[in-house]
Parts: sequence; structure tokens; C-alpha cells
Amino acid sequence: MKVAVSACLLGEPCRYDGTAKPCEAARALLNRPDVEVVPVCPEVAGGLPTPREPSEITHAGACWRVTARDGADVTQAFVRGAEATLETVRREGCRMAVLKAKSPSCGSRQVYDGTFTGTLRSGYGVTAKLLADHNIPVIDETEIAFHLGDAYELPRSTFRMARRHLKTINAHKIMVMRHCFRVGLYKQGLLHDLSKYTPTEFRTGMRYFQGTRSPNTAEREERGFCEAWLHHKGRNRHHYEYWTDVRGRGDGRIVGAPMPTRYVVEMFCDRVAACKVYQGAAYTDTSALEYYEQGKSRYIMHPQTAELLEYMLHLLAERGEAEAFRVIREDIVRARYTAGAQGRF
Repeated sequence: MKVAVSACLLGEPCRYDGTAKPCEAARALLNRPDVEVVPVCPEVAGGLPTPREPSEITHAGACWRVTARDGADVTQAFVRGAEATLETVRREGCRMAVLKAKSPSCGSRQVYDGTFTGTLRSGYGVTAKLLADHNIPVIDETEIAFHLGDAYELPRSTFRMARRHLKTINAHKIMVMRHCFRVGLYKQGLLHDLSKYTPTEFRTGMRYFQGTRSPNTAEREERGFCEAWLHHKGRNRHHYEYWTDVRGRGDGRIVGAPMPTRYVVEMFCDRVAACKVYQGAAYTDTSALEYYEQGKSRYIMHPQTAELLEYMLHLLAERGEAEAFRVIREDIVRARYTAGAQGRF
């Protein structure tokens, strides 16, 4: 099996400061008869010199760029490096990529926040995001032992994929159930996402299992749509997509309908749990808000629904989990809060 590995982890001095970052677990892959290592360095591939100014990803709403410490905009170099790395991975037939943690190119769980103060936030580096978006599993050096243990083969057999997908959806369901219980939504906690265990949805999850992102995304990339998601969103009222309809004024546009409060709260619990499951140790109280803000320009969501969801996400990010869940339980669920004239709990 071919595996792309950040060259700095193998001992090549290609980091921004002209040094390497050798990793024993990564270098051990060079001696594995079942693994063929393909070294990659996206920043060098993008035309940046070694040494070079350190760079970080900065965000302004949905827009982002990569900025060097001296203020230079190096976004295009990072994009070129990501595209060159994707081309290499595809040409070589790599089944997985082991990339340097926290790097603005290679980070797959956390990256520095653009302030050059050593502050981390959840998210992908430019190359790691591009590879993940093209259905190439990406891990960092801390995960080698788990994903590439002795004589490990990337799971593609039916049994292994089914077992890993089942473990993921069980972990997610249990976490959502606990969150729902904490805010007083007991029935919804018990019934949450049961459709994932139906053949239509489980089959997709098993075939396109990723481990670091939803298998639905991988199916969309291959087929242009996701059959499992079409099935799921029509049976689970905590998804805003369930609450969409054709606008009743003859123009044919799809618009969001107001969601009952209890389903907005369940959606909040679902999003927090998903971030915890997929981000693992990189999860922070701001993760769910950051993920929401990255995609909110594409959401077809009723304004009242969006307002309530954003209130809860900001509550979590600014006041922490314990206080956020307390406020939601006391001020929203127990108070049976509703928004607007058409609001329902």
C-alpha cells in the first residue's frame, strides 16, 4: 500500500525554518514491506523557498487566505502546493496521507489561527483539506499507530468497513443522546438518528467510510448526490433540510420553514456531537460555531431557526459547555420557548 508522508516527518529539512521534524513512527514506515512511502512537501511544491517566513491561515467570515509573518499573501503558493500534492498522490496511487500536524498546509485537526501567537483552532490545512475533499484519508503523525499498525491494511473489506462505520455512528448517537438528556429532551435523545441503521443509510456509510468526515460527502463526490442523505433528511426532523419547501408565491424557489424549537435544540446537540466525534482531541467549544460559519452562506434555513441556532452556538463558544447546556435546559427547553407568531416548541 502506498502512503504519502510529509517529508519533514521523514527527516528532510524542508520546514519553514530549514529544519526537519523527524518522527520515529513515520520513519518506521520506510522499513515496512507492506507500505511504500511517497514523500511530499506541499509548500516546497508550491514554489516557496527553504527557509521561509512562517505562515498561518487567516479567516474573515467565509473568506480565508494564507499570510506570512511579514504580511505577505502566500495563498496562491499554498494552493499550488496543495494541487501538486493531490496530483502526486493520485499519480502514485496513494491510499492514505500522513501529514504534519498543525501545519497551515498539512494540519488535519488543528491549525494556528493567523495571529502568530501560538493559538490553535480546529480546522484543516490547505493541502489536507484538498486531499480530504477528494476522498483521500488524512491523518497526522500522532495517529500512525492506530491507522497504520503492524501489517495494517486500509479497511476496504465489507466486515471491516461495517465495523468501523458502526463504531462511529454508535459513538455519535450516544453522544447526542447524552447531550439531549442534559437539556431535557429525553425522547429525542433515545430516537435520534435511528434511520442510520437502515440498509439504505448503513450501506453508504459502510462503503464510503472516512473516519474523519461524513461518508455522505464521499458518495456525493463519486455519484453527484447522496442516496443515504436523501433518505436521512426526510426522516429526521432535527435537520433544517427537512424543513424546506417551495415558496408559496409562485416563483419556485426553495425556502426554509420555521423549525419547532425542540428540533433546533436537537440540531445543536447533533452538531456539537459530530464535531467531537470527527475532530477528536482537536475539538474545542468553538468548533461547532466555526463549522457552522464556514457553511452558513449555503444553508436554506428560516431566519428564526438560524437565529436560535446561532444563539446556542455562540453561548457554547463564549460561556463553555456546562453553562450553555444549563441555559438551554432552563431558558429554552423547560420554558418551552418559541420564536415568532408561527413558532412551535
